[in-house]
Amino acid sequence: MRSREEAASYVHVYEAVARKGCYKHVLEFACAALFPACVNGRLIQPCRSFCEEFAHECSYAIRCTALPDDDHPYMCRQSPDRGATPLMTVQPPEVTNNCSPTETQCNNARCVRTSSWCDGVDDCGDFTDELHCGQESDLDCDFEDGSTCGYQQDTETSHFEWMLQTAVSPSGETGPYWDHTRKNASGHYLLAEASGRYYLDRARLISPQATSNQDQCLRFYYYMFGEDIHSLNVYLNQNGGNETLAWQRRRNHGDSWVQGYVTVPSGENRSVTFEAVRGESFKSDIAIDDITLRHGTCPDQTCEKDEFMCSNNHCLSTGYQCNGINDCGDFSDEYNCECTSKQFRCGFGMCIDDYKRCDNDYDCPDNSDELNCGKCRLGQHTCPDGKCIMKEWLCDRDPDCADGSDEENCATCSDLQFACQDYSCVAATAHCDGVPQCSDASDEEKCFRQNDKKIVEIYKDGLWWPICADGFPKDQLSNVCKEIGMGSFISKNVITTQGDFFMKYTGAGSTKYLSGKLEKSTTCPGSSVLSVLCNPKECGTRSARVPEAYIVHGEQAVAGRWPWQIGLYIHGVYTCGGSLVSHDHVISAAHCTMYVTVFHQYRLLILHKTHND
Repeated sequence: MRSREEAASYVHVYEAVARKGCYKHVLEFACAALFPACVNGRLIQPCRSFCEEFAHECSYAIRCTALPDDDHPYMCRQSPDRGATPLMTVQPPEVTNNCSPTETQCNNARCVRTSSWCDGVDDCGDFTDELHCGQESDLDCDFEDGSTCGYQQDTETSHFEWMLQTAVSPSGETGPYWDHTRKNASGHYLLAEASGRYYLDRARLISPQATSNQDQCLRFYYYMFGEDIHSLNVYLNQNGGNETLAWQRRRNHGDSWVQGYVTVPSGENRSVTFEAVRGESFKSDIAIDDITLRHGTCPDQTCEKDEFMCSNNHCLSTGYQCNGINDCGDFSDEYNCECTSKQFRCGFGMCIDDYKRCDNDYDCPDNSDELNCGKCRLGQHTCPDGKCIMKEWLCDRDPDCADGSDEENCATCSDLQFACQDYSCVAATAHCDGVPQCSDASDEEKCFRQNDKKIVEIYKDGLWWPICADGFPKDQLSNVCKEIGMGSFISKNVITTQGDFFMKYTGAGSTKYLSGKLEKSTTCPGSSVLSVLCNPKECGTRSARVPEAYIVHGEQAVAGRWPWQIGLYIHGVYTCGGSLVSHDHVISAAHCTMYVTVFHQYRLLILHKTHND
């Protein structure tokens, strides 16, 4: 039961509602919910009709579906308007024991096999068989003593924690109304609360270890209610080794507690990990309760009547079949689908939007959407399998054809030459001389670095040389930060080092490249060389060298010009790529959004390739 302090905090809420005069039995309902009476060994909760009556009259946001029906008055507390007698005088009817020797009688007179008692399943229908069961395994836990029974938060890989919770979960339209054990506001359960978290954040809970010479069945109850539920995963491991995914549920499983079970193989030091993955919004709370571990294998895996079993034995709502998204993780929910006239059928039966056919991007897992595409357009190259790619993608060190043929028979440069990004060759001495000779100016890229001693160096004649601090102008320090792939300049430092040659700033020549304003020297006053402290590179900031004229007509961009790339995800599935060109703008292909009307479904994963990669 709750402490007086806890109870008082809830009673005050109901007292405030009662003062509105919306329903004359508010306090009776509050007492039944917060302090259910105990009759013949079971708690008497408010009936569902009592709860619904209160919620309707007071427009109060409360979920009543988990409460018992009121077919039998002694099973729950009815509304006084229904003629309910006072709780302490309610008694169950007289019943005779007609159970067999292998059965035990429940409080409601039902006979249930004795072997089914304390198995985590409500066989009686009134939970008689699950009362006073005690703890038989180190993994057993109903959380009713206010502890986690030895279960530990995985602090190394979790983004947030499972928390002990009583009564309704903090967020509306998601999470339980109360626990599974007591089924009232005083019962405890564990909750992975999604508010204030990010998409795909994980809460991980590791069980105590167990040893057994035979297989065991782990049973538990889970609550996955909310329109943006992502997934609950159960992993098995031994001796703290590699994890194996043993059980998974995804999406919304309704406003009720549901039983799950996992067979734990025999062995020493076995443990399980419960992992809740946060969905796209706060409406993705996940809860667990009543964990037990018993000898013997679990029943054969089955799904609910409105669910589909994937090939990997995971269960999904049938509504997620043939939606063009790999919800199972093995594409089995997309096999042999009936496609519409505006869809293309992949080789194994998955349906994709027709506009993705022959768009130079593999959308079918078997790549069948890019086969037999016919003649490619002007400015494109035809791969052996019929896929069309841009001619600029030939010999760009990135295979685009499935067989990599677009990177074959490309020109190679000699040891005395520098290979430009477009595979053309220039003299090796042209690299970092301040005069671009490659058509894409790639011979003037990656010319500066900061070594492990924080000394700024420039590449020249095949070696890295320190830059002399004497005479180096202040107005060039910000350029140094950009050249080494960092953000804005903070401060300058001077480091003493030993060497035969240094690079000194002369400022000579008309070149705009810093590499062309430095010359080799055998002297440097005090052997004092340059070091800088810079801010991290700002998101979306371009590299140091950007040509004066830049025409966007589908031409190949110079490496490093737009270093921040994004992955565009819809409902957690990768859809397209793009480039981050400012703090507020992303450029991507038009077809990525042409059929989307609800843009809050989008999520962006931002990636950055550093200057020295």
